[in-house]
Amino acid sequence: ATAHGAAAADYAFPGFDPGRVLPPENAERKVDVAFCGAWGPEYSRRNALLEALRYTPASNGDHNFSRVLCLNALNPEELPPGLAALNRGAVWGKRMSALLAGSRMVINAVADYAKGQPPNLRHMEATGMGALLFTEDHPSLRAFWQEDEVAAFASAEEMLEKIRYYRENDPARQAVAERGQARCLRDFSLAV
Repeated sequence: ATAHGAAAADYAFPGFDPGRVLPPENAERKVDVAFCGAWGPEYSRRNALLEALRYTPASNGDHNFSRVLCLNALNPEELPPGLAALNRGAVWGKRMSALLAGSRMVINAVADYAKGQPPNLRHMEATGMGALLFTEDHPSLRAFWQEDEVAAFASAEEMLEKIRYYRENDPARQAVAERGQARCLRDFSLAV
């Protein structure tokens, strides 16, 4: 911002709203992988990740692998057919919180102009609700999350490989998700 004439700039730092109703400790998480967000030309990297996800089951022959996409698409008819079939439409507020609380893993990927830089609100929402967050790796990620608190990926292939691993190793998934949630509630709460 300062390079474009702003007198000063502060780092925007989202937080977790402690007013959300957290899921019970042993809540059933029925969705394997969820994504909530926009689909459009300014999300080419994200779109490619979602395209990769639609073709890839957790492991060979695994037909119980559930993927829920809640895409906010200005032109839903432009969604590729496979993604359109997985799309439940945009969700916000309590409906989104319920989806995140009922998901084992949540994918996060920012708009192209952000170049993968964390944090954004989905980091806080997913971890705060106890899901394992899958997020783009970035040099500044470790300023917010430790390696054992989120699942970072550098490519669609690495994301899919980690999804398969955590799908087949639920105790490991749950341990990372719990550490991520503890960090979120401890360090990123908006409670005054």
